[in-house]
Amino acid sequence: MSLKAGARLLAIALGLTFSFVGPAGPAHADTCEATKPLSNATLTTSELPNGATIARYQFPPGTANSSGYAGRLAVAKGNLNFFDVAPTHSSFREVASQESLAASVDAVVHVNSDFFDFNSLLPYSAIGTNSRLDYSPQGSTQVVGIRLVSATSKTGIRGKTYLKTANKKVTVAGLNLPAITTNSVVAFNSQYPNLQLPTGSYSILVVGGKVKAKFANGSSVRPNAGYLFTANGTSATLLRAATLGGSASYSLPKAKIPALSKDRVTSNGVVTDSSGKTLATISAVNFYKNPYDSGVVYFNDEYSGVSPAGDSTVLLNASSVVTRVSNSGFSSSISNGYKVLQFYGASASQASAFSVGMKVTVKPTFVATSRASYTTVFGAGHTIISNGSVTASCVGNVDTIRPRTALGWDDFGNVYLATTTMGRDWLDGGAGGYRVGGSTVHQIADWLKTLGATHAVSLDGGGSTTMFAMLSGSYHRMDLPDGVWTRWIPAGLAIKNR
Repeated sequence: MSLKAGARLLAIALGLTFSFVGPAGPAHADTCEATKPLSNATLTTSELPNGATIARYQFPPGTANSSGYAGRLAVAKGNLNFFDVAPTHSSFREVASQESLAASVDAVVHVNSDFFDFNSLLPYSAIGTNSRLDYSPQGSTQVVGIRLVSATSKTGIRGKTYLKTANKKVTVAGLNLPAITTNSVVAFNSQYPNLQLPTGSYSILVVGGKVKAKFANGSSVRPNAGYLFTANGTSATLLRAATLGGSASYSLPKAKIPALSKDRVTSNGVVTDSSGKTLATISAVNFYKNPYDSGVVYFNDEYSGVSPAGDSTVLLNASSVVTRVSNSGFSSSISNGYKVLQFYGASASQASAFSVGMKVTVKPTFVATSRASYTTVFGAGHTIISNGSVTASCVGNVDTIRPRTALGWDDFGNVYLATTTMGRDWLDGGAGGYRVGGSTVHQIADWLKTLGATHAVSLDGGGSTTMFAMLSGSYHRMDLPDGVWTRWIPAGLAIKNR
């Protein structure tokens, strides 16, 4: 997406006073700023589609932490049976408004994500979708990776199967889902994460292959045994037809659900000829560095401006046919669909394998340190919750009070996006000034754990911290009031409908 030159100059100018500050080392609990209970705050909740919610905890001045400022924790929670976690980005070497990044993927909720360099305007870590790199620096970078795994009763399973009774064959939308959509039936068993179930208009309990109970007004009590089937809308009629004591059978659905993990990835992409022979290995994608040491950098039309000249260069058209080869290298703008391979240092000799008219295939793939097969990767800071334990550091800048952003998830298929801010505007230095208030990294981790997250990572904070949510047909700020200055950024993170 394009960006006005003036906005880019503003971002570069801000870089004179801001620099990247990543999370620090191991936690030292005895030095941590105290985390205040959420009961000290006033809670406001907004409902989102498919059981998702946004909770805003507003602390009066001086009650959130030692800063003396007001504080707001905003947390969006959604279930991965209904939502995907998707990275967003501007054209590389540019920044974009966070609202436009949200709109680019029809986000239900959107936050800022990776730390980035204020001079190059590039994120610190790789971004990949559909198992391909959209962007990657050279070398290994830390990311959150997403892969599809088999859904279970614990995570919930969104998949169609049937409840068969003596009278009816009833379509069931899934098991242990957080919401019952209109005119549908959902099954629940003892592995649902909460004691209270989503409400419906009619329920039946099936235990041991028999209809054991019927609930004319529905039941929201988690069953200890068997399956509770709850209907909304017209589907209630189908459940009413079941005979008390009559036979009933139900088979579990099979479906996939996104699973998140902290990891590291490295580009291992290749360029091959029509026979599959490797002509070049890709060390980075849409990445700017001055100077490059060595390696082959692949640029496509997601890169803004001119690709920096290599020691040798290969230009490909939109059909991946070689149109120019230079053993001395050249800078090149990138037309729609075109691609450029820039060869640096010791890798320059790889360009000799290409010739004009040759048809090639570019595969900008990546490999994870864990060897997991991720479909999506995006940059993140350090782990702040691991297996239910808060691991966030309390040393240095991470233990100062400032706006924070974090991503969390749990073992029940839920994902959490969280920000901490003052919750109101504060003009300290005018538009674009550093925003005060918020929390320490350890505090946002403590609050996420309290709300159910068993894993979490930190994201960029400070002036970048922002949360937008789609409410009543338009995007609204959740971390601060609408209309407050928002930093333009190169990369964000969305919860979007699957």
